[in-house]
Amino acid sequence: MRKIKKLYSKCFCNETGKLTILQLPNLPGGLTFTFIALSWVFSTGVIHSVLRGSAAITGLWWAYLEVRYGVNYFRRGLGLWVVVLILMELARSIKL
Repeated sequence: MRKIKKLYSKCFCNETGKLTILQLPNLPGGLTFTFIALSWVFSTGVIHSVLRGSAAITGLWWAYLEVRYGVNYFRRGLGLWVVVLILMELARSIKL
């Protein structure tokens, strides 16, 4: 039982022992969501492409910060998952 509590704490709690899964968006997270939302409004053309590229760049920025400085394993894993998704989408869009 003690090992389960320790694993839970490492995966979902910050250094003070508080549950940390969702936080208010930081700058790169907020920019990413803004660019994604705007790319839905401008659904074609050059503006759409620029917004999608900007969303990918700021998404990778956010993901790097989570992988490097995330407060728990869940946040670090989430950052890694986002990196993989963005890279897969970029590879698909350039048809690698």
